[in-house]
Amino acid sequence: GTGDSCDDGIEGAGGHWVAWQHSVEAAANWLRTATGAYRLILCGLRTGATLATLAATRRNDVAGLMLFEPVLAGHSYVRQLRLDAEMLSGQPAAKDDGLKLREFDFSAETLKLMGGADLRHVGPMAGTKAAIFARSKTKLIEECLQAWTARGVKADCPGWEGLDPLVRQDLIEEDLLADFDTVLRWLKEAVPPGGPITPKSIGP
Repeated sequence: GTGDSCDDGIEGAGGHWVAWQHSVEAAANWLRTATGAYRLILCGLRTGATLATLAATRRNDVAGLMLFEPVLAGHSYVRQLRLDAEMLSGQPAAKDDGLKLREFDFSAETLKLMGGADLRHVGPMAGTKAAIFARSKTKLIEECLQAWTARGVKADCPGWEGLDPLVRQDLIEEDLLADFDTVLRWLKEAVPPGGPITPKSIGP
């Protein structure tokens, strides 16, 4: 929310993909310090969900993950970005170059790192509760859930009822806001308030 997520200067410090992950870590650390909380729930939409999951692989204070239409395979997402950029500009995008898409300006390095993300091969710590909220349960989602379950993650795909406004491209009107009843039901059952965090070895 700082308005600099596509700051050109970030590319000199390792690229936006690295900076975005650092931002998630910084936000999580701030939240614990500011509130005294020792359990965190991370949630995100599309690539935000990918970044939340990557953060959960490195933290032992994440009790739950709520992922909305997550980008599970980065290479497919980058390919779609290139196609969208071509359609808008009318110019073919070179495979190994960066690209500009609306307000975004992705460097080649950022796209390379983003494309390498695959949530079937990484995941939160054993014991973490995770929910993938998606419009349809695709083969990719099933593979991800199976891989996470094999690692000891309690993963589920609760559905998508009431959540269509999250992915609409038009302006959101008051009567088109998402209905989070399904999300809140899952959260209450999976990570009840005040319950013990499952991932072990919580730091100070």
